[in-house]
Amino acid sequence: MSAYVVELREPSVESDVSVQCSRPDERIDDLLLQLRRGGLACGAAMRADAGSSARVNLLVCDSIQSIDLSRIISVSGGAAVAVLCDEADEVDRVLSLELGADEVMLWSQGPRERLARIRALLRRSGRQAAPRSSSSWSFHPARRQLTAPGGETYNVTSHEADILMELSRSDGHSASRARLAARLGALGGSDRNVDGIISRLRRKITGSAPRLISTLRGHGYCLAAPLELIGGDAR
Repeated sequence: MSAYVVELREPSVESDVSVQCSRPDERIDDLLLQLRRGGLACGAAMRADAGSSARVNLLVCDSIQSIDLSRIISVSGGAAVAVLCDEADEVDRVLSLELGADEVMLWSQGPRERLARIRALLRRSGRQAAPRSSSSWSFHPARRQLTAPGGETYNVTSHEADILMELSRSDGHSASRARLAARLGALGGSDRNVDGIISRLRRKITGSAPRLISTLRGHGYCLAAPLELIGGDAR
């Protein structure tokens, strides 16, 4: 019942969401990044019945029948419980709610709806997540200037700007090396060049937090923190 996550971080007492997995699922990486980009503090637990001190326990499973929901709720420590699964008919959804689940969601609903439902769940339970606007980076494409949350400003090259613009369009999902290489065009477009450009950009901004770009092994790269575009897309 181990979770498949590239970056496994146990939820702390301050966490908004604890993502708990009934089996390995390669979608967990993107899910965690989407929640973090949405301003929620979250971590991943190794078991679906681990319990946590987070505000919401988000259970990820194939179907509701594949988990012992009543036992999981009993160890939730009073936290709100939401279920995220591939499929659930009306009988399953009603049964889950009657057993004590606070929300039932489907993967097909998309990242924005999931985030909105979790925020609504936090509001209903009187435990709204605190805003984290200070974690946002900003990028001015026309000036090719990247600004960290702490105020540090970095001038980036045209290729680094291309990478940042393509990642910003991914809406929390990963962008493959092939896609990033296509953005760079004939002069810079290769997987090796993409890796080199991102490596140099990371070294350039290494003194600023939070981390801006994450590597998803086997998938590519994605933004690990919100990136606000200033002045629109100049490219």
